[in-house]
Amino acid sequence: MRAVLIIALFFASLYCMGQMSYDFPSMEPMYVISENTLRSLKIQPTLNYKPRAQQTWWEKNKRPLAIAGSLAGGVILNAVGDGLLDEGKLRGDQSLMKWGHAVRATGYVLPIGGLAMTEPKKEEVPWILAEYFFFRVALFNPSYNLTRGLDVVYAGSTDVSDVLMSSIPPGGRAFIHVWSFGAAISINWTQFGWWGWK
Repeated sequence: MRAVLIIALFFASLYCMGQMSYDFPSMEPMYVISENTLRSLKIQPTLNYKPRAQQTWWEKNKRPLAIAGSLAGGVILNAVGDGLLDEGKLRGDQSLMKWGHAVRATGYVLPIGGLAMTEPKKEEVPWILAEYFFFRVALFNPSYNLTRGLDVVYAGSTDVSDVLMSSIPPGGRAFIHVWSFGAAISINWTQFGWWGWK
């Protein structure tokens, strides 16, 4: 039965092909341009193909680097501003306090402006917040402490996070800072396409 069906389909397709029109239009060109005509017009045939230029490392990675740089820079500037403000309050120095306010304001503006220029998509926002959190854990206390002249892994006693960090030994605090920095960079690599990961 299957063989009869295949043979019937074969003859039906032959019949349909016989009904088709095979009239092709004339293939002669409408205008003939000789080489002498091209020479007299001084026209040189050119190839308009422009290969796509290779992207440099910076062109490929400027968006993820801008995201990481604006977030990390904002955290560092915020910490330095806090350090200057507290040091100015401690010494009674108004100029240090003014500089502290100015640097803190820059620390808030840098991430907002940097992210506005990179135009994050809606699905990237949670990753940006997570990256900011890890940069904050990694960089805020060391930057603040270096500004005030304290030990890099020193944790204060006024804020809840400082109380939690001060309960951890100094080696553990250093590990948390380094691990958090690695987590922030890993989020940037995997979610925003740094070094061709995406």
